[in-house]
Amino acid sequence: MQQLGLWNAVGIETRLVSRVMFLVLLVAFVAGCSTEPGTSTPTPAGPGQDGTPAETQDAGPSPETIQQTWQASSHASTFVLDAAGENNACARCHAPVNFLPSIDEIPEACFTCKFEVSDPEPLIPESDWMSIPCYVCHEGDADDVDPEIAWLEMPLLESYAEVGSATELCLKCHGAESVPEHIFPQLGGAHVDYQCVQCHDAHGTTASCDSEACHADVVDPAAAIPGHDDDHQSVLCWACHDASGLDVAPHPDLGFWTTQAGAVAIVSHDLVKEASCERCHFPDNPWNLSAEVIQP
Repeated sequence: MQQLGLWNAVGIETRLVSRVMFLVLLVAFVAGCSTEPGTSTPTPAGPGQDGTPAETQDAGPSPETIQQTWQASSHASTFVLDAAGENNACARCHAPVNFLPSIDEIPEACFTCKFEVSDPEPLIPESDWMSIPCYVCHEGDADDVDPEIAWLEMPLLESYAEVGSATELCLKCHGAESVPEHIFPQLGGAHVDYQCVQCHDAHGTTASCDSEACHADVVDPAAAIPGHDDDHQSVLCWACHDASGLDVAPHPDLGFWTTQAGAVAIVSHDLVKEASCERCHFPDNPWNLSAEVIQP
């Protein structure tokens, strides 16, 4: 992986003083702590699956294909700024290699060494931003990446934590609590026992309801399904099949119909087969849709 060669050159040297001091504190803290084995609780796998990405079960795609898939994914370009023009706090998930905790987040045991540690710089320049490279989810180096998944728990120490499943790994970031302006979907309905990688490509993060392995027949002209027609081409699957009670509306920028939490567009992960036309087709609806729906 090309990104792995940047491990020592980028993300550590750019903020050398803060990182060296914090590294000393972490070493002291880790030396006095231990993790009890066997404390990880695997997330239940979906039907017939053990929850690990396909490439960990067989030969899978080539390293070159994986690299190309990752390069085109959202994980390869995660640079963000918050409303104040800062991003170190965002880096906890958006660029874990760059993230430095604040003084309030450092364990009290670290302060026994009596080093003076300043809060990290609030802004990480885009030129130093690492996004989410391979070694956040896989141990390895530039020449050898372990196909087994693991979580880069302490980037400064290159220390990894075991994970019981792909979903447990994804939830390290995608299930965070109390993150301002972030809404994380809750898995439910027909897919409640599924692992993330049963729907999402492990390296590209994309998912398709009508893939060959899932609902390939939902757009079959020979067996038309009510609502799966030309009039609903701009309506995404979860806009009709959501079971969590989210609002439904056209996306403010892209135009297609999707689920929303308030004014924030969100992909519902709580889906069922049944769909209610009245969710959108009700009297005096704001989109001037017909309130009368005749199903064949």
